Amino acid sequence: MHIEDSLKKMIPIREEYRITIPIVGERFIYQHSEVIFDDEGKPEKMVGIVQDITDSKILEESIVVSQEKYSSIFGKMKEGFAHYKIIYDELGEPVDFKILEMNDSYLEQTGLTRDLVIGNLFSEVMFDPKEDLKRLNSLQKIAQGGKSVEFEEFTKELNKWFLIIVFYTQKDHVATLSIDITERKEIERELTERDRLTKTSKEIALISEFEYTLATDEFHFSEEFYEIFGFSRYDMQKPLDDLFDLIHPEDREFVRKRYQLIIGGKPSKAYRFRIQLSDGSIKHVLQKAEVIFDENNKPEKIIGIIQNVTEQEELDLQFLQSEEQFREVMENAPVGVVITNLERELLRYNTKFVQLVGYETKEDFADNFISVENFYLNPKDRGKLYKILNENGIVENFDTIFKRRDDTTFWCSLTSKVHETISGEVLVYHIIEDISTLK
Repeated sequence: MHIEDSLKKMIPIREEYRITIPIVGERFIYQHSEVIFDDEGKPEKMVGIVQDITDSKILEESIVVSQEKYSSIFGKMKEGFAHYKIIYDELGEPVDFKILEMNDSYLEQTGLTRDLVIGNLFSEVMFDPKEDLKRLNSLQKIAQGGKSVEFEEFTKELNKWFLIIVFYTQKDHVATLSIDITERKEIERELTERDRLTKTSKEIALISEFEYTLATDEFHFSEEFYEIFGFSRYDMQKPLDDLFDLIHPEDREFVRKRYQLIIGGKPSKAYRFRIQLSDGSIKHVLQKAEVIFDENNKPEKIIGIIQNVTEQEELDLQFLQSEEQFREVMENAPVGVVITNLERELLRYNTKFVQLVGYETKEDFADNFISVENFYLNPKDRGKLYKILNENGIVENFDTIFKRRDDTTFWCSLTSKVHETISGEVLVYHIIEDISTLK
């Protein structure tokens, strides 16, 4: 407001303006003044203060720039970011959060909208206020300067898993980063299922030993044999013929040829075939046998084992289906997935992984990849990872720095787990997440 306006309206002047001082340069000035009138109502003098506010203006502009950078950084993050202030009751107990800021990723993760949440209370907009507010006490400690914490949680309403990182920003303020780990948890679930199939297949084995004397047509079995074939020792009149009668018609000729090979003294690997019991049910069995020759080099006995693998056959089918599903989940995962053996040789990897380390395609990676060791900026980190893995069988959220093909680097978090296949092969599954934006 100018002096003329102040004289006409008889109100104080409050304004900011800039002046230029020789040598010093431009300065910001704040003026607060008013006109003093005489007894006749005529302006007599003007009194007030003039203050150099240049430093304050520079600070304000810095704050604005910082806020713009702050909003820009967190606005572009793929991780969900939210900033809260603790709300206390009259007794000083934490009762709620006021939502100060949420980035677009957080809003996408939760399905909320900015106008619904910003400036409102946490309990008013979240899915399960009672459940969510159980964390208030621990979050209050963080908001008062405590250490950051991280945990995983499943949100039923979204049907998603999140890794939540909570950290202190200033007194009574706390911020969270929420990372969607649903795909990673799905991969872990698949690994757990594969472990279960492996363990179950090893527990269900029912094995019988047998000995067959050719000259007398006599069979001697362990008790497990009768459980496998569903009859007692007294039911067998002509043991060999009775056994062949139980073999599934479609497998009978195959087994007969194997029998002739064994009688001829040729080595035979274990083989599978089906048997059909008197009630019509079908079982799958695995047999391994060899011939014993007498002093004249004539076949005298056949000894071997026979195993009921019916349930294992069903599990093998489930495993193949699980394997196919796992391959699909692995390839489409938004995180890098790598499978190695205990010798740390690279066996399988997905497209996301090769992109993380700077290759365009899996074919490009296969043609130019040299060694797993080249990924680690600090080779000692690899040794630390495998030391923990050898001790515990699993490593979670192991942070390290990886190198790309062009020698640029990025921070990543590794989760690794040892897995034994049905065949007894020991593999290591690694999940690699790019966490550069968190560092």
